[in-house]
Amino acid sequence: MRDRFPWIAVGILLASYVVWNYLASSAKRSEHAETLSTYRALPDGARGIFLLAQSNHLPVRRSQIPFKQMSEKDALIILGANLQKPQDEPAWRTSESEVDTLLRLIQNGMTVVFVIHGSATKDSHPQNAGLESLPNEATEEFLNAFDIQLFKVEEDELPSEILFPAFPSPYLMGVNKLKATPTYFIQFNPTKALPLLSVNTPQGTEHAAIIAPRGKGKLIFIAAPALAANQNLLSEDNAGFWLRMVQTLAKESRTILFDEFHHGFEEKITIAKLGTGHNLQYVILQLILAAMLWFFSLKYFGRPKASAGVAQYESTIYFQGQSHVLQAGKHYSHAANAIVQRLSEELSQHFSIQLQTQTSALVECLNALHEKKAAQALAALSQAATEVQSNKSLVALARQATAIRQHFFAKKDKENESG
Repeated sequence: MRDRFPWIAVGILLASYVVWNYLASSAKRSEHAETLSTYRALPDGARGIFLLAQSNHLPVRRSQIPFKQMSEKDALIILGANLQKPQDEPAWRTSESEVDTLLRLIQNGMTVVFVIHGSATKDSHPQNAGLESLPNEATEEFLNAFDIQLFKVEEDELPSEILFPAFPSPYLMGVNKLKATPTYFIQFNPTKALPLLSVNTPQGTEHAAIIAPRGKGKLIFIAAPALAANQNLLSEDNAGFWLRMVQTLAKESRTILFDEFHHGFEEKITIAKLGTGHNLQYVILQLILAAMLWFFSLKYFGRPKASAGVAQYESTIYFQGQSHVLQAGKHYSHAANAIVQRLSEELSQHFSIQLQTQTSALVECLNALHEKKAAQALAALSQAATEVQSNKSLVALARQATAIRQHFFAKKDKENESG
């Protein structure tokens, strides 16, 4: 036992090292995802919100498609992602930006929860979760459509970290206070929006979240990205706020989509999704045109056929493989009967005789047609097949069958080659 102790100790140390590396690599598996992505499990990620909704059996899923492929029957949650600028569109289709698409979806009945963009920073404020906001032009254009103005919170004027409900709302049922520092104060038109979350500052009460109806839908805008961070879900009513938010959206919508497309995750586009996102009539016309071209090509040129060289090569490979199997298994009698049967089929076709199951019956038919040479050759080949016991005799039988075929079918083969 004493001799084995050093080896046991070394084994335990190696096993501990392997397990530690595995756990460390598992913890880092979500580092590729951006800040506030639901794929990111780090403190500045938002995976906790998605898992919280899943654990309560709510209809949530991650979306990796652009806005133009979404349905207004679903709800959309955008966590800390900036909208993209309009991309170049084909000349035959009207250019439409993401902002226009998102506004149209809200107009038609979609509810969008938009948490302002949050990116990593060295800020040491405990409740800021290391996040700062810098909206791009497309995001600002979207907010301007709701008459929303943002005023950045200066470092020397940090407000209280406690957010409280501004008015009673189904989205805030059971929520008393939230713990997160907003990065912007929101100013809005009171006739177009209502405050949702407020915060006390030295200058008075400011607003960190609002709800803005538009058409049949509405926008819930939150200017505190730290509110969605994993490390803040255990603070005050933060987790309860998101659970109540998703539960209320589930009553209003078919599915709650967490936008991951703007975090860099893109799903492969199928023909159906392509038709959904683009003008469907153009996709249908292209499919009809392709079907017509295929139909006329088949009618004019016929079905594609393999060239003579390719067909001969494939046949050679097949027979080589078959002969190797027969040779390795020493199935000489089976191979000999196969050679006789193949020649019998060709003779039946050549002399227009109904295929016979027995070689002797075919010999009698050939004698009745006064084809004595063919009958004698087939009978001799059949007799030789019964005496095959080795690879050498099988090769001789194959050569004999080839000679018979060349004798009777030489004229026919020349006609086929000339044709």
